[in-house]
Amino acid sequence: MPADALPPDVYAVLDQLLTEAGRAVARGDHETASSAVDSAATVTENKVPPGPQRRLLEHCCKTVTDLLEAEDTDAALIREYLRATSERLVVEGGSS
Repeated sequence: MPADALPPDVYAVLDQLLTEAGRAVARGDHETASSAVDSAATVTENKVPPGPQRRLLEHCCKTVTDLLEAEDTDAALIREYLRATSERLVVEGGSS
């Protein structure tokens, strides 16, 4: 298991936020998606130890925020980015 594996509670919160952001994007609700991504960024900053997972999450949050702010937002791209990031997270005691 990687040294930066997420505690189950932190993983659960991040997974929930990334999932909610994806659902919001699918509904066209960019305000809710942006709020969920901002919350995921805050959890990442406060609860995820330095390492590959933190870099992955920081990159995801920044990229998705930029995509949500773009005029020609591709909802499918954003949803896939969120899904793929969530699937790559490693939780203590197993993987996502």
